Amino acid sequence: MKNARSHRLAAAAVALLMLAAQALGCTQTDPGQTGSPDPSTLVLPTPTPQVVPLSGGELTMYMLRNAMSADPLDVNTEEVLSLYSLVCESLVELDESGMLAPCLSSAWQRSETDANTWIFTLRDNVTWHSGEAFTAADVASTVELIRERGADCYFYPYIEDIISCSYDAGEPYTLRITFAHSGLSAVKKLVFPIVKTDSLEGESPIGTGPYAVVSVSDESVRLDANDAWWRRAPYITTVRYLVRDSEEIALNSLSAGQLNFMPTSVLYSGSYREEGRLNVMDVLTQNMEVLLFNRDSGPLRSVDVRRAIAFSIDRSQIISYVYMNKAHECDVPIAPDSYAYDGSYKVYDYNRNQAIVLFDAAGYSDTDGDGKLENVSTGTELTLRLLVNTVRENTIRVDAARYIADQLAEIGVTVEIVEAEYEADGGGEYARMLRDGEFDIALMGVNTPRYLDLRAVLSSDGELNYGGYASQEMDELVDALYLAQDDAQVRSAAALLMEKFTDELPFMVMYFRMNSIIYTDQLMGLNAARKPDILRNIENWYMYAE
Repeated sequence: MKNARSHRLAAAAVALLMLAAQALGCTQTDPGQTGSPDPSTLVLPTPTPQVVPLSGGELTMYMLRNAMSADPLDVNTEEVLSLYSLVCESLVELDESGMLAPCLSSAWQRSETDANTWIFTLRDNVTWHSGEAFTAADVASTVELIRERGADCYFYPYIEDIISCSYDAGEPYTLRITFAHSGLSAVKKLVFPIVKTDSLEGESPIGTGPYAVVSVSDESVRLDANDAWWRRAPYITTVRYLVRDSEEIALNSLSAGQLNFMPTSVLYSGSYREEGRLNVMDVLTQNMEVLLFNRDSGPLRSVDVRRAIAFSIDRSQIISYVYMNKAHECDVPIAPDSYAYDGSYKVYDYNRNQAIVLFDAAGYSDTDGDGKLENVSTGTELTLRLLVNTVRENTIRVDAARYIADQLAEIGVTVEIVEAEYEADGGGEYARMLRDGEFDIALMGVNTPRYLDLRAVLSSDGELNYGGYASQEMDELVDALYLAQDDAQVRSAAALLMEKFTDELPFMVMYFRMNSIIYTDQLMGLNAARKPDILRNIENWYMYAE
């Protein structure tokens, strides 16, 4: 194919030259003749110049006031998490599909003598921003520091499975980590930042990443490109975080041109798209919206009722009118862009006729013609309490609940919406009602881990299993997915779990939420992004100015 293409290009070039020669031959006459065209004015087609990335430019983002910490392990907002993803690096990364990718570790393999132990080969050309060499000792000291800080540390769940982290002083670039189990998920958790622990008392943290902190004030944080980075110095030379009091104020700053890059969860992000000035890119998140089914509620014990409800809900309508298309339909608790996801398990598209058939099979029909389903044995109308949390600044989940109630009413199910207050720390009346099972169905958001640990929502004793679903087979499938030892086993275990999930429908996965990135039209190279690692591959971004 390559040779054929080369021949075609060569033939086209020859033809172009022949046409040019013919043009010259036809127009060239006696130079003294009046009005004779000058061959030097003949214009030949020229190729469009290729844009070559150049170093320079500044990326300006925002962070919330009082959020900055000089300690990369002490993060409390997504903005600070993204900032430190530029300063510090991890042993491994997860790519856009959730597969392992190298970072500070160039290679890893399972020990031949112990399935729970992995041997990591660290890069020997990595230096801290201070110029000192990065070694296995830095990884071990970071793990120990996180362990000392305990469960209050944001990154503690990432090291819970680590039993020991050891190295030989004579081999500073070889690291042995022994985990509590042999699953690949343990390695996928090694995405926490490796820090220079003896520098954490200073004013600015020291990392190995593509950018280094050069100044911190009450109004901004400035990062400059690390010219000594082991990969390649980023094209964009400066990243600046400007302090703002809220996301709303930050959006105003974006409109005023004070920011040129802004991740946001607002649903109206599309309104900021402006030709020749601002672009908007939607990015998938790990935030899964689910409709819980309370197994202690009589009707919901029937799988036919649960499946009928799923077929009764038109999620595309909710996504369009409530979420402004900032959500992605999915029927299983695995993100649709994961390498473990299988689209053949997308089965619960809106189907009114199928819903009626299933309700009838479960013993619910409109026996008296009043448009409402009744239990054919008792004559009792099918009525469900839908619990939903209320947040003063954000009524989106309440709006979604109203659509669900209306859609179920169309098929004959009466829905009573129960609104309860939710508090940011996980408390409030809503959380209490979930724990106490005071609902028939409930809307809830779940932030699912990328290392495919579904025990919290699907295991019989899962901490988020508020619906009371219990299945020994599902417990085994969830454990098998978490403990799968390689990517092939992950895919196989995920397929079995998705099949079981769609058959039994312990809860209904509504959709995975999408956020947005609003960025300047001059920013190039941003072809794809995904939460939580929206700045991954930033070294390939560049600013283009005509």
